[in-house]
Amino acid sequence: MDRSCCARRTDVYINRNWSGRIVTGKKVIIFSHVAVVGHGAAKAMDFHETYLRKVLGFIGLSNINFIHTERMAMGEEAVASALLHSRSTMTELIPA
Repeated sequence: MDRSCCARRTDVYINRNWSGRIVTGKKVIIFSHVAVVGHGAAKAMDFHETYLRKVLGFIGLSNINFIHTERMAMGEEAVASALLHSRSTMTELIPA
């Protein structure tokens, strides 16, 4: 992230107002988790989405959608279900 937020490379000042250089388009970030982290007590430990929204917002990236693929270490059936869910979410976010 340090190299992604370089002064005068990823931001610009116009008329004394800061603006990120990357401002258009839809963005999708996909996370893979070995267990369920988006619910219950584990949710409090899940800070990477909030962090990335702030840092990427600093350089002008907004309209970010996060897809969480959970339960990737909980057996073949759980993995298949998680991948199916992630694919359907991607299809909704990024039409063909």
